[in-house]
Amino acid sequence: MPETQFLKGSPDRTSRQWPARAALAVFLAAAGWAAVLHSRSPFASAVSSGRPFAFALADREFPGVAVYDPSSRTLEISHLPRRSAGSRRADASAAAASIEAFYAEAGGEPPLSGFYADISPARLEALLRDLSAWRTSPRVLAGALRETGVRANFGPYCAAALAFEALSLGPSRLVISQAGARANDDLRQPGHGNAVTVQVLNASGRRGAADEVTRHLRSRGFDVIDFGNYVSVQPRTKIVNCSGGIEGARRVREMLGLGGLEIYSKPEKNPVAGVRVIIGLDFDPATLK
Repeated sequence: MPETQFLKGSPDRTSRQWPARAALAVFLAAAGWAAVLHSRSPFASAVSSGRPFAFALADREFPGVAVYDPSSRTLEISHLPRRSAGSRRADASAAAASIEAFYAEAGGEPPLSGFYADISPARLEALLRDLSAWRTSPRVLAGALRETGVRANFGPYCAAALAFEALSLGPSRLVISQAGARANDDLRQPGHGNAVTVQVLNASGRRGAADEVTRHLRSRGFDVIDFGNYVSVQPRTKIVNCSGGIEGARRVREMLGLGGLEIYSKPEKNPVAGVRVIIGLDFDPATLK
C-alpha cells in the first residue's frame, strides 16, 4: 500500500484518542475545582493543619458543642444546659449564637468556628455509632444517611468532608462530656498526685464483678480507692472521667480490654476518684484474662 494511503488513515486513530483526552480534561477540571473548594473549606483546612475544629449543636432543647481533633482523630461531644440555647422559640441560627456566647464565657477551647448543625449531642452520638458499623453492615450506613436530615450552615463540601471523617470514627474515638469547655489531657487525678485513682461500681447484677475488676486493676498498678454496687442494673458498661483530664480514663479503658468504648467525661468538684468504671450487663469477664 502506498505511504500516502496509509497516512490518510491516521485520522481514525486520532478520532479514537479524543474520548480519552476529553475524560482527562474533565478529570483535571474536577480536581482543580475540588482543590479550590478544599482551600476555601474551614473544616478541610482545619483537618489538613491538624487544628481542632469546633461547632455548635444547635438543638433548642438539648444543645451542645462538638470538637474534632484531627491530630488524635478524637471527637468530643459536650452537653450544655438548655439555657445556653436561649429561647425555645429561637431558630437554629439564633440558638447557635446563644451557644457560642455561653461557650466563650465558660472558657471553651477552641473557640467555635461559627458553624452549627441543628442536632442534639445524643442524636449525633447515636448517628456516629450507626455510621461506625458501616463496614460490617452496609445497610446501617444507608439507614443512618436516610435519618440524618440535619439542617446546618455548612457548605456542601464541608458537609461531605465531615461525613468522610465521621465514617472513620469508631466509638473509642468519642468523648461524651457534660462540661462546656474541653478537658485538658494531663494525668493529674484527685487525692494521690499523679496516680490514676479509680472507683469501680457493679451495675451488671452479677455478684463479685466489682471485686474482680478491682483486683485486676490493682494488680496492674491502679489505685482503686472505692468499689461496690451501682444504684441500678445498666445495659452498657461505661468509663467515666471525673477529673480535668481524660488520659487516666483512656488507660483504665485499655487495661480492662474495653478499647472500643467511648469515654464519658463529667468533671466533678470533689470526685471520689478520677475515673469511675460502671460495669454493665454487656461486660465480659474474659477481657480481664
